[in-house]
Amino acid sequence: MQNKSQIALLTLINALVGSLLGIERSIMPMLAEQQFGIKNNMLLLAFIMAFGVSKMTVNYWGGKWAMKVSRKKLLLIGWYLAIPVPFLLIFAQSWWWILLANVFLGLQQGLAWSMTLLMKIELAGEKNRGLVAGLNEFAGYTALALSAYLSALIAKEYNVFPYPFFLAGAIVAVALLLSTLWVKEISKSQEKSQTIDLQNNKTYFACSVNCIIEIFQQKNQRAVVIAGLVNNLNDALAWGVFPVLLISKGFDLEQIGLIAAVYPLTWGIFQLFTGKWSDSYGRKPLMVWGMALQGIVLLLFAWANTFISFAFLSAVLGLGTAMVYPVFVAAIADNALPSQKAIQLGVYRFWRDGGFVVGALLSALLLIKFEVGITITIIGLLTSLTGVYIQWNFKSYSIKNVKYATS
Repeated sequence: MQNKSQIALLTLINALVGSLLGIERSIMPMLAEQQFGIKNNMLLLAFIMAFGVSKMTVNYWGGKWAMKVSRKKLLLIGWYLAIPVPFLLIFAQSWWWILLANVFLGLQQGLAWSMTLLMKIELAGEKNRGLVAGLNEFAGYTALALSAYLSALIAKEYNVFPYPFFLAGAIVAVALLLSTLWVKEISKSQEKSQTIDLQNNKTYFACSVNCIIEIFQQKNQRAVVIAGLVNNLNDALAWGVFPVLLISKGFDLEQIGLIAAVYPLTWGIFQLFTGKWSDSYGRKPLMVWGMALQGIVLLLFAWANTFISFAFLSAVLGLGTAMVYPVFVAAIADNALPSQKAIQLGVYRFWRDGGFVVGALLSALLLIKFEVGITITIIGLLTSLTGVYIQWNFKSYSIKNVKYATS
C-alpha cells in the first residue's frame, strides 16, 4: 500500500477523534444529576440533541467545504473547534456549559472524522479504499470504547466532575500536535483523481434544501436513510438512557463503563468485515437482519438484570450496528448516479446523524410517561419494524454488475 506512514498517522488521529467522544459515553447522566441537579429528562438529553444538530449540519456541508479548502486545513479546523470542549467541561458552572461543549464537540467530530477518512481514501488509491475506510472506523470506535471505560474508571476513583475531562484536554493537545506537525497536505493530483466528477458537477455546490428532501423520492435511498436515522436513534438511546437504566439497577461506574464500552468495541471490530461481506452477499440481508438484531437486543435489554446479561447484550447490539453501518453507506453509493454520489452521501449522513436529535427527543418524551424499561422496549419495537420496512421496500440488485441501482 502506498503512503503507509501517513495512513497510519491519520488512523491514529481518528482514534483520538473517537476517544474524545468516548469520554462522555458512560458518565453524563450521573454528572447531570450529581453536579448540576438535573432531573428533567428533556434537559438531561439535550446534550445529545446539541451534539446531533451540530454534527448533522457539518456532515452535510463538510463535503462542499472540502472542495474549496484543503483537507489538512479542515482537519485542523476540526481540532481547533475541539479546543473549547475540555475547558467548558472542566470549568462548567451550569448544564448550559455542557450543552455548549457538545455543540463544539459535534462540529469537531463531523469535520475531523470526515477528513481523516477522506484523506486516507485519497492516499490509499482505488484498490485499498475499502481497507482504509474499515481501519478508520475500527480505530475510531475502538478508541471510543476504551475512552468510555477509562473515563468511568477515573470518575469512580476520583469524582465524576471534573476529573474525567482532563483526559479530553490531553487528547486535544496530542491531536493538534500530530495534525499540525506531521500530517502532510494532500497533493492536488491526489485530490483531483478522487474528486474530478464532483468538480464537474455544478449542482453539487448549488444543492441546498431540495437535495435534503429529494432523496426520499427514491425508494431504495428512502429506505436506507430512514434506517440510518433509526440506527443513530438507537445510539442516542445507548448514550443517554442506558446509563440511567444501569444506575437504577445498582451498577457502579466501572461496571457501567464496561457495558458502555462493549457496544462500540464490537461495533468497531466487526465493521472490518461486514462491508466486505455485503460486497459478496448483497446489501439487503445485512441491513434487514442487522436492524432486526438491534431491535431484539433492545427488547431484551429492557428486562435484563445481571452484569453478564447487560454486557452480552451490549456486545450483540454492537454486532447488529456493525452489520448495517458501513452497508448503508455502500447502498447509498450503489443507488446514486456517479455525479450524485457525494451529494447523496452527504444528505444521507445529514439524516443519519439527525437520529441523535430524534433519539434524544423521543427518549425524553417517552420517559415523561413511561419508565426506562418501557421506553427502551418501544424503541426496540420501532427498530425491529425498520428491518421489516427494509425487507418490503428495498429492491435487491447484483453487486457485481451494479453501476448504480435503480430505485
